[in-house]
Formats: sequence, C-alpha cells, structure tokens
Amino acid sequence: MKTEQPTLDPLLRAAVDRQLTTPLLLWMTGHRPLAFFAGQALYLAAPMAALLGWRDAEAWAGLLSSPNAMRTLEAALQARAR
Repeated sequence: MKTEQPTLDPLLRAAVDRQLTTPLLLWMTGHRPLAFFAGQALYLAAPMAALLGWRDAEAWAGLLSSPNAMRTLEAALQARAR
C-alpha cells in the first residue's frame, strides 16, 4: 500500500525553534527498533484518528512502517537544524 509522505516541516520547525533537536535525535535513536510497530499501530488507529480530525495518520503509518523511517526522520531533522 503506497501512501503519501506526511508533511514533516511543521514538526521539524517546532523542534528547531524550541531547541529540542538533540533530545529528539536521542529519542529517535533509542526508539528506532519500535518504529515499525508504531507504524502498524497507526494503521490500526487511522480510521479513528480520521474521525477525530487527524487526516495524516495513514501517511505517518506508511512512513514509520518503512525500514529506514527513523534514519529518514533523523536526516531531515539534522538538515533542518543546520
């Protein structure tokens, strides 16, 4: 199932503006093995999330379910921090 890429810019901008780049990178590194399971859980929760107004749940599920998801997020955060 191919889904669209979620918009990462607001999340990355908020992390950089609040100077949370390093803690967020540490958190992502520590939780890298759980990313696939989080993505699968989001696939299950996507219908309920859509009812509650969060339309990007399925896009985030697709991103987190990919094998290199956390590395992609880490690289995007590091690039935004520079």
